[in-house]
Amino acid sequence: MYSPDGTRTIHHIRESVIPISLQLITGLFLINGLYAVILAYLLLPEINVVQNEPVLSIAFLLACHAIAFILQVVVSLKLLLPWIGRNYYIAGNHLIRTQGVIVADEDVFDLHSLRSVHIHENWLGRLLNYGDIHILVAASGYRAEVIINAITNPREYERIFRKFLEGSDQPLVQDEIVIDSVPSKR
Repeated sequence: MYSPDGTRTIHHIRESVIPISLQLITGLFLINGLYAVILAYLLLPEINVVQNEPVLSIAFLLACHAIAFILQVVVSLKLLLPWIGRNYYIAGNHLIRTQGVIVADEDVFDLHSLRSVHIHENWLGRLLNYGDIHILVAASGYRAEVIINAITNPREYERIFRKFLEGSDQPLVQDEIVIDSVPSKR
């Protein structure tokens, strides 16, 4: 999208790293906790499951470590791949949503058709400055609700989207948000 002066303006809206980090830490903590409980139960001196056979003990511990490692990798990928593959951009008068890592789907929403915008923040989001933005885009026969989850500085982006809602011709972005401006190649 090109502005009247011949530059293309793109604003990348990125999800906050805080919620994904908390989810990842919690998942890995639970896997390691379960792993420790299983090993403690099986290796208690009263039970003597693997202590009589040293070769069996080593094989058992290697198998337990391998299973724990595989679970940690699966949980990490399950949390990180959707986060990595979900991106939002404001390009000119459009909101662009891309989803997917290997195969990317792209949706383009005309911001002149914006009907409502509001923020949802929980107590932790307010404390750490992240939240969700809910946007309703509607045109003749078309209606879509776009939820941009867990973005940093949601109030600033709400202000940007409200300018589209109000039809303002003022600049959409203040200095505190990075703008990539690329000269057009006409």
